[in-house]
Amino acid sequence: MLDIITELNPFFQKPYLIGQLLLPNNNPRYENLSLDEVNLHNNQAELIGLKWIQNTCDINKIEAIQSEEDLWKLFGNIALRNPCQTYEIPFYQWFLYHFYLKDSLKASQYYKIASMNDDSVPGAQILAAIMRGRWWEREKSTLMFLNLAQASPEKNIACQTVVSELESISFAVFQQWYSLTGDIIKNIEDVRNQYFVFDEKAEEDIIQWNNCNNYINKAIREINLAYLDQANETFLRENGEYARTPEQLLESWYIDFIPKDYQQYDTYGIIYKFNEEMNVFDYEMSDY
Repeated sequence: MLDIITELNPFFQKPYLIGQLLLPNNNPRYENLSLDEVNLHNNQAELIGLKWIQNTCDINKIEAIQSEEDLWKLFGNIALRNPCQTYEIPFYQWFLYHFYLKDSLKASQYYKIASMNDDSVPGAQILAAIMRGRWWEREKSTLMFLNLAQASPEKNIACQTVVSELESISFAVFQQWYSLTGDIIKNIEDVRNQYFVFDEKAEEDIIQWNNCNNYINKAIREINLAYLDQANETFLRENGEYARTPEQLLESWYIDFIPKDYQQYDTYGIIYKFNEEMNVFDYEMSDY
């Protein structure tokens, strides 16, 4: 029915939106759907969303945005602004890919597209980078956060200097296969603690989407996780299983420094913990 309606009027947006949001949504408490039925509805929601994009977005702009990894360069490209009639079109496609189809790579692409619309929600750029991180592509996620730091309206010498240094470290680690060491991680943490302190009382200002401090901290978080993942791969080869905590890696001499996340409060904060489903280190809020 939705497909017929959008054939008769390709620019009628509500049927697309209904399809994206309602087709994949089910509640096992009162709906007895098989896995095949659930997958069918998810696929139908994906197709109606792609049809919405095809009918109401500039496909040439979409392809150009998807192929550009440098967010600083992308966000400064006026020619690629407003690829769709409204940010909601790629935004809800992101929602579908992330929550129902579990495809974080495509999710990040559509969040990146949504961020290029003038009516986009605050934080779309940073969430595009976070989606990259959920795909466990540490290199892309780190560099995208650094791109965002460079592009932030807050220009200061400390920010630009640290961005440059972190880009050099990231290139050496991810492109030239150098190992992250405890000394490198500790030095990065010392710089962060000196110039980019997380202040709980000023948290709203610090973590706002366009704050250089915020982007630097999130890039360092990705580097910390890459450090733990590198050590854990060695642990796996030599022990036949993964370490579950940074403490286990430290006690076994696979690392000599445990990184501490920037987001800390009096009795709780972000900790690094092994993700059993993805077989990588992740982060979560936890009590001490």
